[in-house]
Amino acid sequence: KYLTNLFDLRADISRNISPLHAKILLFSSLHYRFSPQERDWSALYTYDLDDLMQLIFQTYETFDALEQQLTQVSQTLDHAEDAKRASAVILQALRPFY
Repeated sequence: KYLTNLFDLRADISRNISPLHAKILLFSSLHYRFSPQERDWSALYTYDLDDLMQLIFQTYETFDALEQQLTQVSQTLDHAEDAKRASAVILQALRPFY
């Protein structure tokens, strides 16, 4: 399964939160907890927001599983308030695709 019209989806997310916060949350939900160390920045920059959204959509088959993962990960990241807001915005944007 694939997301369609990633341009509009990315625009919806970017309109409400920093794309960097979205990338950090999605990356952390897919790989490992992002920490602002040099190796983590390098790994993060190998992905663009579209790739991460597509991967997250393919990895979490149900909306409930995605919601649980994003909520859990957002609580562990630095700047937890920004991560929680990113989680809410991403969930709102992806809900129609499930």
